[in-house]
Amino acid sequence: MTNRSFARRVSRGMSASNSDLLENLLPQFSVALDDPYRLIPTNAQKFLEIGFGMGHNLLQLASSNPHQYFIGAEPYKNGVARVLKNIQESKLINILLWPDDILVLLPYIPHNSLNGAYILFPDPWPKKRHQKRRLLNADFIEQLVDKMAIGGVLHFASDVKDYADCVAELLTSCPNLKKVAEKQPDALSQTKYHQKALALESDVTLLQFQKI
Repeated sequence: MTNRSFARRVSRGMSASNSDLLENLLPQFSVALDDPYRLIPTNAQKFLEIGFGMGHNLLQLASSNPHQYFIGAEPYKNGVARVLKNIQESKLINILLWPDDILVLLPYIPHNSLNGAYILFPDPWPKKRHQKRRLLNADFIEQLVDKMAIGGVLHFASDVKDYADCVAELLTSCPNLKKVAEKQPDALSQTKYHQKALALESDVTLLQFQKI
């Protein structure tokens, strides 16, 4: 597995209010590597969203499921600040944030502990010479599935057919996963990239595989 992802970490045009949220509010909701679940009740269900962007899906999940806990990993600082603002305004207490590379956090997540994971519209790196930068590969999937509890569901969505086809093949070949009944892509809370795909009339693929 590569030791880093290629997500952009530096936000353009960071406002003073966003900087303040990152400095003063983020520490209250940050995941700690030495104990990623320290702010989560022992018996609570735990879900991970990798690359939550501006937080549309993450916030919807947390708002709709107040007794479940959601960890969002996103190196894009403006997205993290937007979620923090919504946490503050909506008084959400069931979101934790990892404002950095998921490949740093993943080894510290306890085995068989996640009840589900979401990877929605990750960067497809469409140019062939860049496709090795794609987040999902066999090694990454193996490590992620190891962190999921039996019965947990991995959700993946993309509007790039060759990426979706590649991920479908990888998930199908994973011995600890089985494909579950398909839902329509509109069952997802629409992220910025989902809305863009719909506006361009692109086909969206939603894959859902359960750990067995």
